[in-house]
Amino acid sequence: TSVLDTYDGVSWTKQPTQNPAWAVVDLLTGEVNKKPLDRARLHMDSILEWAEFCDEVPTPPPPRNFQLPRFRCDFVLDYAATLQTVVNQITSAAQASLNIVDGKYGILIDKMRATPVQIFTPRNSKDFTSSRSYSTRPHAVKVKFIDPTTDWNVSEVIVYDNGFDVNTATEFQELT
Repeated sequence: TSVLDTYDGVSWTKQPTQNPAWAVVDLLTGEVNKKPLDRARLHMDSILEWAEFCDEVPTPPPPRNFQLPRFRCDFVLDYAATLQTVVNQITSAAQASLNIVDGKYGILIDKMRATPVQIFTPRNSKDFTSSRSYSTRPHAVKVKFIDPTTDWNVSEVIVYDNGFDVNTATEFQELT
């Protein structure tokens, strides 16, 4: 949790938050940025929409019961990294990406929309071809993280894909 400037659609207030949107705004406009942006250069409608999306408690499938917000952001920046790298890590972990919206820095949220942005038809995709290469899917992912329950030490958890466990997994991917 950090005390950051947050926006409610009308005014800015400094308050404790774990919302990824306000962490990104702080990175873009705050002291960590060598050339901080003026808030007037932010597309606040898209950032506020993302902040609300992150704060929503998702509707779970029965019989589950979700109680926490969709996304929270807690990290310790104690290593050298570019601003773009850190912003991309935060946004991609919370189903979003930094984008230019109407000439301002805004957020594109990766979520289902009722209105399509673009429709592909035979008329606008004649002779279109594409290919994509996929890497081998790992049996498990090893995730290292700073754990507040262990006095902020680095912990590791292994998340196994369906059908794999500690005895059968041989292909691992490491995330830090």
